[in-house]
Amino acid sequence: MVLLRDIAKIAGVSPSTVSRVINNSAQVKADKRQRVMEAIQKTGFVPNELARSFYNNSAKIIGVISPDIENPFFNDVVNAIEKEIYRMGYRMMMFFVNGDMEKLRSAINILETLQAEGIILMSNAEDVQEAFNNSTTPVVVFDREAKNSKEFLYIHSNNYEGGRIAAEHLIHCGCKNLIHIKGPQKLSVARDRFRGYCDGCSKHHIEIKSLEADYTFESGREAGQDILRLYSDVDGIVAANDIVAVAVMKELQCGGKRIPEDVQIIGFDDIELSKIMNPELTTIRQHVSDMGKVAVQAIIDHKEQKEKSKEIVFSVELVERGSTRKKKSDEDNKI
Repeated sequence: MVLLRDIAKIAGVSPSTVSRVINNSAQVKADKRQRVMEAIQKTGFVPNELARSFYNNSAKIIGVISPDIENPFFNDVVNAIEKEIYRMGYRMMMFFVNGDMEKLRSAINILETLQAEGIILMSNAEDVQEAFNNSTTPVVVFDREAKNSKEFLYIHSNNYEGGRIAAEHLIHCGCKNLIHIKGPQKLSVARDRFRGYCDGCSKHHIEIKSLEADYTFESGREAGQDILRLYSDVDGIVAANDIVAVAVMKELQCGGKRIPEDVQIIGFDDIELSKIMNPELTTIRQHVSDMGKVAVQAIIDHKEQKEKSKEIVFSVELVERGSTRKKKSDEDNKI
């Protein structure tokens, strides 16, 4: 991407001179104007509204950095953030980095150059400190805690409570042999969900069992195969997220297990896919729309130097669907 400062360097003038030539806003000596025009022609640089607003200190950009586009949860988050950014009269600049530190550094540099109001960071790595060492742009960390001194706000769901609710729901549904397919334990959200699951099981004297998986469909399939091979007597599964839950469900069904008659499954996130499965997936809902609004508002408040909490925790909600079923009471059995 050719930036205005690149044109200035090629032409041997200041960025402000390039800006004046582009906007025809002030007198520029003929030789300097000529050099700028030649540099623009040579590089194919196209002046646009964003460049002009940047040099007027009014770009109103909020950067959003996401791990990938494969996980529907992140798509839901980005959609919620984009709606709020647009509603507030700002622009969104989106980057997908997928754990690549070079991509992350590049995204931060671009946003720094454009004087972004702030960055909303969704990372699949916690130790991103080095990438932000030279950054002065405020950072809101979304969903996954990052070891980052530039972070001024951490927004996340109550993942511990979600893990506990999921375990106890399966137990109340009559499950006695549970397993948790936990997310990568390098991530704070996965650790919190696992702690909640463990405490839920311990409260009811249920043996704690677990497998670890990535938040991907393929990793979920592998976990499902492991359950069929190593834990065939499992009757309740708390999955790392909805994608893993869906993959496990399909593997178990292919292996002859009935859902929920033989095995009950609960996911996490409440993505759209959870509603179109057969049976529909019971899950722990994160309030993504509200979280997205707060993330955007936090950056705007920070710009206006309004006081804000360092951490905001959102409640989660159990959404009961067909992949679990409540145990019949003695009264029900008499009917």
